[in-house]
Amino acid sequence: MIINPYRFAAGGTFGNASRSFDGTDDCILVSPDTAIDNFFSGGATFAAWIKTNDGSDTNRIIDKRTNSGGSSGWILYLDDVSGGNCDLAFRQDFSTREYVAQTTSREITLGSWVHIAVVYDSSSTTNNATIYVDGSSVGVTEVVAPLGSSSSDSSKKLSIGDIDPDFTAARRAFDGNIADVRLYDADIGATEVANLAAGTDYQTNLVGWWLDNDDDVLDNAGTNDGTNNGSTYSTDGPLD
Repeated sequence: MIINPYRFAAGGTFGNASRSFDGTDDCILVSPDTAIDNFFSGGATFAAWIKTNDGSDTNRIIDKRTNSGGSSGWILYLDDVSGGNCDLAFRQDFSTREYVAQTTSREITLGSWVHIAVVYDSSSTTNNATIYVDGSSVGVTEVVAPLGSSSSDSSKKLSIGDIDPDFTAARRAFDGNIADVRLYDADIGATEVANLAAGTDYQTNLVGWWLDNDDDVLDNAGTNDGTNNGSTYSTDGPLD
C-alpha cells in the first residue's frame, strides 16, 4: 500500500478520493480561460489517475473542443480494448483521426487504478509527445503539428469525463473513476511524472488542478473552477 504524504496536509490533498462517472452523461465542465487554453506554446503536461470499467474509444478523460461542431481540438482518451486491457491515446485534430501519441500496447488494465500522463515538448520537431503509465514511458510519438497552432480556443470549455454536451457530437462518457486531474504549461519531465505516480506532489507550472480529496470540482491551481454534471464523490482513491 502506498501512503500518500499529503493526505493530512492543509489544502490541495489528493489520492484518497475520486469522482465516479456513470458512462452515460456525467462530466465536469471547466469554463474557458486563457490560463488553460493557451498553455501549449512552452510545452505541456497532462496527468490524472483513472480507474475505468470500459476501454472503448467512447471513453474521454479530458476533452477540449475548439470549433462549433466539436470536431477538432485535443483529447486524452481510451481506445482499442481487448482482453481486459486498453490503449491510452492523445490526439490533436481528431476529425482526421491523427494521433499525437498512443501507448505501444494495451497498457491500461480495466478495473484498476492507473496513473497516466502525456508530456509534450514544444522545442522538439520530432518525437515531441510521450505517454506515461504508472510513471514509466510507454508511448509512441508522431508529429502532427505544433499543438499551440490549432489547439487554443478561449471560447470553448474543457470537459473531464465526456465531451461538452453543448456540442452536436455524440457523447463519449467515461465509465469509472477519475482523480487528481492536472494541467501544466511545461514539460515537467520524466522524474516529476514518476513522482506524481508515486504520490508526491509537484506544483511548478501547474495551471489547472481538479478532483483532489475534497467533495468539489474546484480548481486548486487557480480560479478555473469546474461545474459538476452528474459525477459523484467517491472515497475510492488510487493512493488509499
